[in-house]
Amino acid sequence: MQPDDILACLPDDHGFTRLSVTISAKETTHQKDIEDLVRTWAGKGASGWIARQSGVVFPPGADNPALGAVLEAELGTRDASLQIRRIGAGWVWTTFEETAAGAGVCDDVVLVTAPLEKADAAGPRASRYRRYWRLPDNGAAEIFACRLVGLEEIA
Repeated sequence: MQPDDILACLPDDHGFTRLSVTISAKETTHQKDIEDLVRTWAGKGASGWIARQSGVVFPPGADNPALGAVLEAELGTRDASLQIRRIGAGWVWTTFEETAAGAGVCDDVVLVTAPLEKADAAGPRASRYRRYWRLPDNGAAEIFACRLVGLEEIA
């Protein structure tokens, strides 16, 4: 089943978009590699979160390497994302890059990350994630990847 076949069966307001994603993963044991990645993505204006040994910061505009090594992070832009995970003595980082062509569909979900009644909550109140759906021949669509698009305020 092709993406256009699926999209044609859905109502006009279904929220799905035809996009494909290229995913690549790499490993390192060098903290400098991770710090360079975080700095590069923050320099692109990516929003997200960085969990360091002694705190969490929310780029763009906020990072504090004095809080220690990066443990995990998710940084996203409109069409690409970076995920970093500390595993054992090193890190794995995964990049996601979208292309308009291809045989995939995606949708966005917004997750509330801070209660609305907590006016003093640090950081953004919602995370927008993009889910990528695979369309196998058996007709049962499944999510095969998910990435942070960015952080948002909600009213």
